[in-house]
Amino acid sequence: MVLCVPVPVHAFDCGKVAFGTPLSELDGGNFILYMEKDGVSYYNYTGPCRTALHEYTNPAIAFAAVDGRIYARIVQTFDGII
Repeated sequence: MVLCVPVPVHAFDCGKVAFGTPLSELDGGNFILYMEKDGVSYYNYTGPCRTALHEYTNPAIAFAAVDGRIYARIVQTFDGII
């Protein structure tokens, strides 16, 4: 007999970020540090991500962390959509 039990998975949702969450709880190797300045660490997010904005453009999404906790999502487009 085989027993299968569903287990909820806590995947990172780039569109619904729980700001203040420690980066160590979210990072599966998808956050790439690209700059540190004035106590803020900036990370490119390279994992799977889909937001409503993706219907209109292809944004670059980055995050800012202070003391190892995520505090900002930074979205940049290159086609003048926003």
